[in-house]
Amino acid sequence: MTYLQMMCFTSLATTQKMSETAASLGLSLSTLSKYIDRMEAELSTVLFEKQLSRRVLTREGELIYPNIKYIVKQYDDLRTEISGITSFYDSSIKIAIGFQQSHIMRQLTAFMKINPNMKVSIVEASASEVCSLLDSGAVDVGIVYEQIINKKYPLSYPLSTNRLCAVVSESHPLAKCEAIELRQLQDEKFFLYKGDTLMYQYLLNVCIANGFVPRVEQSKMRISTILINVSAGNGVSLLSEDTVEMQDIEGNVVLSINDPPHLTMCAVCKNELPKKSLGDLIRFLSKETPR
Repeated sequence: MTYLQMMCFTSLATTQKMSETAASLGLSLSTLSKYIDRMEAELSTVLFEKQLSRRVLTREGELIYPNIKYIVKQYDDLRTEISGITSFYDSSIKIAIGFQQSHIMRQLTAFMKINPNMKVSIVEASASEVCSLLDSGAVDVGIVYEQIINKKYPLSYPLSTNRLCAVVSESHPLAKCEAIELRQLQDEKFFLYKGDTLMYQYLLNVCIANGFVPRVEQSKMRISTILINVSAGNGVSLLSEDTVEMQDIEGNVVLSINDPPHLTMCAVCKNELPKKSLGDLIRFLSKETPR
């Protein structure tokens, strides 16, 4: 459970209005709904019930409210205390980065190490959440695949490229192929990652562009769980190469796709670079991130 989810919970419990809560936190209504839904899924209970135009705490919601409120207050108090020590930092940058980007995270860590007087705040989020945080001004820069977002930002700096690949079990008839046409998998069950709505929509569109609508497993699974199902021969998956490399699941074979869709990781900004520190970050990532 994240701090932002708890903030959404306590704010909605107070205002009882989705629109008011979303506006106060700088989120879209869909993003706010996702945060509440994920919190309810994590706790395996319903926290709010709809009464006309209001969202009212259920009995379970009322039970956990004091504890969540206390945790949020403790975190806010700690953040206030830390923010009082401002003389140490010469500048600051707030960054939102898409999930599963370990190579970018390593470069951000290296950047922080050589810039100890710069306060760098990083939040990992889905592509849609990265865009929401960027649009609301909550972060200075978003790092996301440009092909999967449904809008163009005024400034976009390419950092690295990646390719989609197919993942099948070792026992799959195509497992020994060096490369395949994606449509060769059109009769398979697909396990696609749904934790990032924009990436999921992008994967669906890739299949459709190759002449078929994928038969998708409806359960919402983590990437590690998806790869376990694939290794068991329950279906196939479509993932970026670097995402597969991060996992250590035996029994899978990664297949190249002929004429593969490419993904370009970009640092995107809503407006002109507002400060020198952000320009320094962009130049560092552009130089250091493998292409």
